[in-house]
Amino acid sequence: MRHHHHERGSSLIVLVIGLLIVGLATWLVVSRLQQNRELSGGGELGAAAPLDHSRQARTIVDMQAIGRTLSLMQVDKGAYPEEFVELERGGYLAVVPPADAWGNAWTYETGQDGYTLTSLGADGRPGPAPPSPWTTGAYDCDLVLTNGQMTQGPSGR
Repeated sequence: MRHHHHERGSSLIVLVIGLLIVGLATWLVVSRLQQNRELSGGGELGAAAPLDHSRQARTIVDMQAIGRTLSLMQVDKGAYPEEFVELERGGYLAVVPPADAWGNAWTYETGQDGYTLTSLGADGRPGPAPPSPWTTGAYDCDLVLTNGQMTQGPSGR
């Protein structure tokens, strides 16, 4: 019988140690997620930074593709279209992305000096001014493509 009491006592110790390990691991994961959330400026449990980074990269790629296509249309027709959705109607692009990767409508303006295509970033509002140098993050800052050149966006893009 004494042997059974010893096993029961050691089982309780193993259970307590196991619970401590699980608690510590949970605490480490939660604190890391909160750190990521603070660094990304919000979002659900730190998921915003990688997701916004991907959306920012996708938006830049889309803007550059639209810009190249606008340049082709300008060479063919002598002018940029009044609305860049004319690229689709004119057969220059099969599908023009209707919005940036955050789901915000593009801002497109034409004039004598060419065109400007803008994504308002993650927050969908103009501004804020980007950091200098802008290498990563700053997902609420606008992305601006002017006449085929990224005039506002992370460096190296």
